[in-house]
Amino acid sequence: MDLTSGFYNVPLHESDRKFTAFTTPMGLYEYNRLPQGLCNSPASFMRMMLSIFGDLNFSSLLCYLDDLLVFAPSEEEALRRLEVVFSRLRANNLKLSQKKCNFLRKSVRFLGHIVDASGVSVDQEKVAVISGFKKEDLMDADGCTPSQKKV
Repeated sequence: MDLTSGFYNVPLHESDRKFTAFTTPMGLYEYNRLPQGLCNSPASFMRMMLSIFGDLNFSSLLCYLDDLLVFAPSEEEALRRLEVVFSRLRANNLKLSQKKCNFLRKSVRFLGHIVDASGVSVDQEKVAVISGFKKEDLMDADGCTPSQKKV
C-alpha cells in the first residue's frame, strides 16, 4: 500500500516554518506541511510512521516511508491486520493511493524485492538492468577510460 501526499501529511510546527521559506516573483512563502527536499524530511516522515505503526513493524507489516506491506500466514489473519492498519490510518488522517494498493496477493514487489510465501528474493528485473550493461556503455569515447557520468 502507498500513502497519498507522502511528506505533506506531516504538519510543521509554527516556529519551524520559517526554515522552509522560499521566494517567488509573487512574494515570500513558507510551507505549513513537511516538503520534499529538506535533508530531514525522510527521517521526520519515517519517525511519524513508526510512531503510528512501530509496534507492528516487522511482526505484521513492513513500513518504509510511505510504503506499507501487510503480511500474514492466512487470508483471515491478513484481513484482521488490514483492519488494524486501516483504523490507524483513519485515526491519523492518512489516506492511501488507491491506484498503488494491492490486497491479498500471494506475491508482491516491495522495494526492489519479491516477497512471497518462500521468503524474500531479489527482483530479477532490477538485476537485469545492471547485468545488461556492456563495458562499452560505460566508457568515454576513447573506449579505455570509464566515464564518470555514464557509470
